[in-house]
Amino acid sequence: MSVDWRERFIEEGNERIKYLDMAAREISKSNVNFNNCIYRFKSNELEAIGYKVPPQHLMVFLLVDLLKCESHFKEMEKVFCEIHFRYKEIECCYSIRKFGTYIYTDSNDSDFLKSLMRTLWNLGKIADNLLEKPLEKSVDSGQVIIKNSSYRLFSRYKYFKSKAIESYSKEGIKSESNLINRRQRLSTEGFYNTTAMLEAYFSFQEHVLVLLFAFQKSEVSLKDFIELTWQDKFKIIFDIKDKIIQSYYNALVSIKNNYRNPIAHGGFDKSLDYMLVYIEGLGYVPTNISDGHFYTRLSKSETLEEIINTIDEFHTWIKDTPVLSRKMKIIESGLDIRYTVMDFETYNEALESDDKLEQYLEYALEAWDREINMDW
Repeated sequence: MSVDWRERFIEEGNERIKYLDMAAREISKSNVNFNNCIYRFKSNELEAIGYKVPPQHLMVFLLVDLLKCESHFKEMEKVFCEIHFRYKEIECCYSIRKFGTYIYTDSNDSDFLKSLMRTLWNLGKIADNLLEKPLEKSVDSGQVIIKNSSYRLFSRYKYFKSKAIESYSKEGIKSESNLINRRQRLSTEGFYNTTAMLEAYFSFQEHVLVLLFAFQKSEVSLKDFIELTWQDKFKIIFDIKDKIIQSYYNALVSIKNNYRNPIAHGGFDKSLDYMLVYIEGLGYVPTNISDGHFYTRLSKSETLEEIINTIDEFHTWIKDTPVLSRKMKIIESGLDIRYTVMDFETYNEALESDDKLEQYLEYALEAWDREINMDW
């Protein structure tokens, strides 16, 4: 059952509704078809000439839910909605279509357009404030969809991985005189690419951990889960009591603490090997002489190889574990991930077997394709 947001805000005594009605006093309802509006303005074209256009969801919420304007949703292919209204008694229509968002009007007068866009922008800010608490409530209850960016993030990791490998495999030293300088330059280049690779990998993995959270029951809310450290997220998603998982966890923690964290935190790490400490009679000496500074360790091709092998082995293990492999197939499909109780049940039914997963992905991807192409 849909919510009458305007009525709810009035019942709650929300003063912003009064401000909204005052600011919208020149907007009135209309049922005139947009085809009767002569002039068409695309939102990105309006923005290009200096007009601010509220986001689509705010415009729909404002005009349909709060101002109760005449609206039509999914009645034509490639058209998500048409919302009809009058501004200063001039016919207007707001329309979201496959190839853009448009505002249609019966006037192209510059002063009229300027006044209309300023009014819509100011009303959009009020609508945004009214949505603040409902949004917080929905986030707390897990009524959300998270955009799946795993492909882009993993591609970023692979890009810097290839660059790091290339840095250490470059050949073609032409003379002995430039040998030292060339090796120094390539090790520095390798360091830059390896640290970028690690940043990209742990960014990808943390994103995937949040997406995997949709597939399992937990007493932790999604909002609280997102705010956890990487280690705590890992422990909720994976059972580290399992010896195999624990070995991967320990290896990844070691990589993160020894190589990724120092560079991410200004060159400081828990080993204090960034310090020179004064000892009477000796002067200033390093605190760590066993492994050397993290910069030195990361400037070696052997270290890069060890890191990549650990990551590759972990991902191979995931692909060889049936249920985990199925979860990753959903993520790798590119589908945005939903976190409602109903979606949780749908996911877990699909994860029961390869056949059920294939059926689910076929259905979900087809529905997704229809939605983005607005093929109603």
